[in-house]
Order: sequence, then C-alpha cells, then structure tokens
Amino acid sequence: MKELVEKLGWEVAKTLTIPPREPEYVPPDTLNLHDVTKTLLDNLPKGLYVHQALALEEYMSGKDVCITTGTASGKTLVFHVAALEELSKNPGSRILAVYPLKALIIQQLERWKKALESVGLNNIHVDSITGDTPMDTRQQIIASSRILLMTPDTIHSWMMYKVSDPMVKHFLSHLKLLIVDEVHAYAGVFGSNAAFLFRRLFHALHSYGASFRIIAASATIAEPHTHLKKLFGRDFAIIDEDFDSSARNTLNIHFIKHPDGAKIDHLKNLLEAIVRETDERFMVFMDSRKQVELLATTVNRGKDHSGDDSEDSINSFIEAFENYDILPFRSGYEENDRRLIQRRLESGSLRGIICTSAMELGLDIQHLTLGILVGVPRSSTNFKQRIGRIGRKKEGTVIVIKNSDSYNDLVFSEPERILNLPPMEGALYLQNRRLQYVHTLCFARAGGEYDQICKAIGQESEPFRSPVEWPEGFLELCKQERSGDIPEELQLMKAESQDDPNHYYPLRDVDIQFQLVQKIGGVELSRGNISYEQLMREAYPGAVYYYATQPFRVCYVDVRNHRVILKKEKRYTTTPTVLANVVYPRLSSPLKVLRRGSLLLAEVNLQIRTIIQGFVERRGPNKIKREYPLEEDGIVFHQQNFSRFFFTTGILIRHPKFDDIPALELARILHLAFHSTIPLEAGDTNYATGRNKTPNALMEKEEGRYVVLYDETYGSLRLTSKLMEDDVIVSVLTNAMKICDKLLQKDNENKEYQLIFGALKAALEDAKNPPQTVDVNPESGAILSSERYVKIIKPGSVGIRIDDNEEVKVLKVFYSPKGLMYEIKSSDLQVTPTKIPVGYVQPLEGESEMAYYDLESAEIVDNPTEE
Repeated sequence: MKELVEKLGWEVAKTLTIPPREPEYVPPDTLNLHDVTKTLLDNLPKGLYVHQALALEEYMSGKDVCITTGTASGKTLVFHVAALEELSKNPGSRILAVYPLKALIIQQLERWKKALESVGLNNIHVDSITGDTPMDTRQQIIASSRILLMTPDTIHSWMMYKVSDPMVKHFLSHLKLLIVDEVHAYAGVFGSNAAFLFRRLFHALHSYGASFRIIAASATIAEPHTHLKKLFGRDFAIIDEDFDSSARNTLNIHFIKHPDGAKIDHLKNLLEAIVRETDERFMVFMDSRKQVELLATTVNRGKDHSGDDSEDSINSFIEAFENYDILPFRSGYEENDRRLIQRRLESGSLRGIICTSAMELGLDIQHLTLGILVGVPRSSTNFKQRIGRIGRKKEGTVIVIKNSDSYNDLVFSEPERILNLPPMEGALYLQNRRLQYVHTLCFARAGGEYDQICKAIGQESEPFRSPVEWPEGFLELCKQERSGDIPEELQLMKAESQDDPNHYYPLRDVDIQFQLVQKIGGVELSRGNISYEQLMREAYPGAVYYYATQPFRVCYVDVRNHRVILKKEKRYTTTPTVLANVVYPRLSSPLKVLRRGSLLLAEVNLQIRTIIQGFVERRGPNKIKREYPLEEDGIVFHQQNFSRFFFTTGILIRHPKFDDIPALELARILHLAFHSTIPLEAGDTNYATGRNKTPNALMEKEEGRYVVLYDETYGSLRLTSKLMEDDVIVSVLTNAMKICDKLLQKDNENKEYQLIFGALKAALEDAKNPPQTVDVNPESGAILSSERYVKIIKPGSVGIRIDDNEEVKVLKVFYSPKGLMYEIKSSDLQVTPTKIPVGYVQPLEGESEMAYYDLESAEIVDNPTEE
C-alpha cells in the first residue's frame, strides 16, 4: 500500500503499528448458568472472554451493566446469554432490545434467531417492530414475541403512543431485561430526547409492575458513569477497555499527505488505483455529507445517465446501487436506498463505501481490509469505531489523510497523538426547554401517556406523580401543562403538534426538518430529508444538491411547509455566498459571567442569523456567480437574501487584545482548539465575532470586540458551557497557541498570525488567574403592571417568527378576541400580510425597536407611567 500511494504522488509521513492481541478466556462453568444457556456456550470450546464473564457476573448479581470494550469484542454474546437466563428462569418474561438504527435491527434480528436455534429454542419467537412494519401487524408481533427488537424512534411513535393497549401493557408488565446497544450514539439532540423517552418508558414499566434490569453496550466515552446516569437516571456497573481480552489482528496505520492537499481529484485517483491494482475492500470516512457525495460522484462519473427528468434519471438510482463499485452512505437517505447499500455491503459485492459518521455504528461488515480516514478524528471514540471495522479476519491497514485544517497539522507533527485522543463527550443537556416540552406533551398532556396508564391500571390521575427520577424542571413543566399555565413561548409547539406530539416531533432533531421532493410530471419522488442547518449548506435556493451520487437543482424552498422541490441537473457544483454568521448576544442578562484578570467569559443567550446572498456555480473549469433574487431555469426565489435565524446559547470571550486583530480568524482558531480539547461532533458548535456597540450590564465600560463560540442546536444543548468549567479555558488557549504556532511555522512573516499569537498569549496569562464570578443584574423587563402594559415590537420594526425563523416586519399591533396580535409582512414580496399572536414573534436583539401596548387605552407608548 505504501508503494501505491507514493506512486500517486502522496508522501507517507509516518507509519504506526498496533500490535496483535492474544485472547484470554474464562471457563463458562465459573458462572452459575442455566442448562439452556450452557448449550449456547458449548459452541465456544475455549470459553468466554474475561470481559464477557465479568459483565455476566455483575448482571447476575442484580446490577445494571454497561460494556464499553472495543469493536468486535463479543458484546452481543452477553446480550444473548443474559436473555437466555431470563427466558429460562422466568417462563413469562419478555426482552426488549433497543438499537439506534433500523439497519442494525435487520442484521441483529438474524443473530438473535441463530442464537435461539442453536440451543433448540425454536418455539421462542423473536421479532422486530420498526417504522417499516405494517400497522396492522404490530399488535400481533408484540403479542407473540418473547424478544422484541425496536428503535427508540418506534418506541416513541408507536409503543408509547399505544402504551395502554392490552398487548403493549402485557409485554411491558412482563419485561425482565432491557438491552440498549450503541449507547455512545445517544448524544446531542438524539441522546437528550432519548433520556426523556427512556424515563417515559420506565414510568410505564413501574406503573405496570415490571421488575427489570438493563444491559447496555457502548464505545468508550468520557465519564461513562455520568453519561449513563443522565441517559437512564440509573447507576451502572461498567466493564471497560481495561478488561477487554478479545483477540485483535495487527493494524498498520499510514499517515499520508499530498503536496496539493486532500483535493477531490487526488482522492479519486487514489480510490481508483486501489480498485484497479489491489483486492482491498475499503471504507472511506469523511466529516462532511457534501464531500461524501462529491467524492462518490467524481469516482463514478461517466458510469450513468444524468440530465433532464426522465425515466432514465429514475433508473439511474437503480443502476448506481446495483452496479457501482463504490457507493456513498450518509444520514438523510430514504430507507429503501439505505437497505440496498447495506445488502451490497453485507454480501461483499461492493469494493468500497464513502461515508460520514453515520456508518460508525456497529454494523458487522466482515469483508473490510482497508480503512481510509480523510482528516484526523477529534476523539478516540470516533477513531476506534472507524478502525475497529478493519482487519477483523486478517491483518488490516488504515490510511489517515491529512486535510487542510490546523488540527491535522498538530497531529501530523506528532502522529502518536492519534493513539491517545480523548474520548468523545456524551453531550447530553436535559434542560433545553423546547426538548422538555416535547416530552411534556407526550407524557403529561390531557389524554397523554400518563393518563392512559392511569386508566389502564384503574388509578386516579390526580395528584400527578411519578416514581421515576426526572431531570430538573420537567415535572414542574408537566404540572403547568396539566393546569393550562403554559409559558407563552411554548404555546405554538402545542398548537403545531395537533394533540399528536409522538408523531409530530421526531427524536433525532429539534431543528425544523425539510422533505426533499423530485417532481417528474405528476409524480413526486422522495429524495430524503434534511435539517434547516444542513439546508443552509447544501439545499438553499438554486443549489445543486447531491443524493446518492445523483445531482438535483433546488428549484424552490417552501420554508413554511418545510419542503424542497428538486429537478434533475447535470453534474455541476455550487457553493453558497455566505456573509459571516451574525450574532446577537443578549448582553443585558447573561447566564453566568467569569473574570480572569482582563479576560471576560460570559455564557449568554444568542440569536444567530446566517445570510446567503447567492452562490458560485462551477461548470467544469468555469465559475458563474449567481445572486438573489432569482427567477430562471425553473428556480423561484424573490428575496435579496436567504436567511435562517435560530436561538441558542454560547460563550462570549472578551479580552482587550482582541480589538486590533483579525477577529474571525482568531475565532476559527479558538473554535478548533475547543474541539481538540473537548471532543464533540464537528457540526455541534460554531463561532462568530461581534463588537459591543452600547454600554450594557455585561460590558458597561467596554466597547470592544469579542469572540463567541456557540451551540448549533436550536434552543442549545449548552455544549460550549464547558468553557466555564475549571481550567478548560486554559487548555483551549494553550491548544490555540499551538495551532497558531503551526501556522506561523508555515509562514513566519504573516503579520495576522503574529498578532493573533500575541493576543492568545496575553489571554492565556490572564486565564491562569483564579476565576471571579461577576454578579450582573438582569434586565428588569416590563417594570410596570403586567396586567395593563405589554412589551411589544414597535410597528415598523422587525422581529423573528418562532415557527419558521423568518424575519418579518411588524405593520401594526391590535387586540382581538384571540388576544394581542401583530399584523406582519414577510420579506417575500409575494406573500400577503399575516395576523399572528405577539408571542409568536420574538424581537431581534439589538435591532428591534421595542415599546409598550396599553391594554386600557389601546395605545402604543414608549415610556409608560403608572397612574
């Protein structure tokens, strides 16, 4: 492999070898197992691995257990043994096995069936319920299954929705074992939602009298005890990597770089040479969905039809999935397309797959011998999950390709760092109000899960109570929901869900989801889904969007109805012309403020605005600049800008030395250093800069420049709040200086980096001071009687609609039988004015002009006084 890459112009900077590991076994008779279970283990003449035996010991002693050993270390066997013990000792027992992806369920279902067949338990029915399972068969499946495999999504949308159904109640009341695989995947929005879902499930289990335990499995994560406690509200015995005694083959890791950088054409040439000159079967990991599609498209160029909408363009999907040697894989694909890719992977008929972290979860792919990592992973969790698939049957090879960011410079200067990366942060935040209210609606609304369970067991629903340990603030919000005293900012969510929150609100994202649709004549073909954040990068008006190597032109983005209309396009590419993210921090009422010498750190609420003014289109060697508004080639967009607002939190970092340096580059370096210190997913956080314009409670005497690192999740998971903990800021600034130093080594005459390095050095010196908490009086808001005066956006000023994050102009304010209302006008000139409750439009911090509405006189006043 080294000779091949060098022949193509790549330089092999370093090769590391992870040596093989000999397995260690424990005889199964050391455990007091049932005879049926012993039959399963007869297939293991050498016995159990040490970590398997330890996990089963802990489980049989009555504890919840989580196994965090390496990929392919036999965690599934522990699930099977524990399940067989429960089924053998408790004839009526039920087992629920939860997997984060349908693709995993398809694969694991076969393994469960084989395990039961191997011990002669063909009469034990094991089955699955996923989103693809027909509704009219689900009750029969849950009635007949002793072991049931489900995704969290289906538990949320079907099992909990039907929680009082007699068949569901019977299954839950007899549950003895809950299995949760791939626990490290329960992070961010998905994990935070799942934490509430599991507690809703636990409430039902306790109410129905079930006595159950949990066995979980995970890759290595930071602070596993804390993560599991947040996720489940329970304590676990953890069997970690220190006890891993499974076999491991030799793995050679080559660090390579190209003089021109990791350009798509160079990567294409490398993959083509591997296919042509070797028999390797490989997996390529990239961090960007768009880069995955572009590389797969470039590799397969000329192998299919592309152009106008036609029968050929529909068939091109089938051709791609059936005939390409290399396919892409990422989130957002339709289920049928995902299954086609998975089948080819499992059969070994694919030579390679180009994927995002969506492929990190534990699909058992036997044929892979080569892993290619484009860019250095940020955490040991990502790294081990990616390389753990390689060389399961024989010696394996991993190629780490240097990309252009400074973090890669840092690791390539000392490649051994990759073996000691920190584990990924669990990143659960359970105080997000929007997220809490989704589960409040599911659980506590009138006629919701709580009321259904009370009715099923013949218990009065009041007083409201639960034996489950819930996150802080949740039960109070439930009681507000039941009393009808809902905070105004949450009322729209209740109205939107139309009394069906289990189906309206998915678990995977709190952001708005858009459906992508290709129209051919009168037929609509679904081309997956995309979040609002992803849409701003990939599917803005006029963009060329790639789906499974096929190019589509975005003709129309229907923001109100969350749809994107596509048509087939040639293989052009587009890049959005984006103004730097505009940040509006609420400086008057920070959440927490720390001073370390002259360094100021403040956690604040933020409004973020991303503005796209058009795009640059590449057609072969030619570049075409397109500016909004557009109405050509079937594209319809009438506004000057396409923008997205969202609300979040972040950390404002201010130092006097920041005033006279390139602030945006400083922010980029600090953001990179934050991620190298606290491993998070690449898209979880972002950065921006701003300048304080007017004195305020936070910076009353300072009118200088600041940097903001913020959460990309709508409503925030407070991931960046880590910067306020202990000496994290010291580590971040230290890493930022190392990154800046690497940049200066490339260009030691660069004045910008010299200034940035000096500013970072000064900030680091101040950061070493003990932190001093600063008390800031929050803004008082409406200081007058709330019964008479209501603070409103002044007519003629602007605000943000909270249902679709669109900027609107307030035309007038008036009182109606529905309460105080705005008449608003969209920036889209084609849309007529709309009437909307005032609570559905939020002021734009620093831009909206505010006033008060006098409910007695129906007048708008700037400075009202009490009479």
